[in-house]
Amino acid sequence: VYGSAAGEWFFPAEEEAAARGVTVIDGIGRLLGRAGGFGDLQAKALAAAADGSLRPAVQAFPLARATEAHEALESRNTMGKVILVP
Repeated sequence: VYGSAAGEWFFPAEEEAAARGVTVIDGIGRLLGRAGGFGDLQAKALAAAADGSLRPAVQAFPLARATEAHEALESRNTMGKVILVP
């Protein structure tokens, strides 16, 4: 997964991805261009969250460590959502 956590969008070079044995796809572009939209996927995700089989990745930081949370985001050392807890 790639994105813009530290500013600009990151687009890995195809040659580097191939050398590492990974495939790069535009997941959001695929969802947005999906025939019929993605309402069915949303319904499945909500049902899975309700029954406990889907658990979102959340990393919590105390509000007093907001600087550390921001540094973790910038350095891409986080997974999922980052929240600050009062």
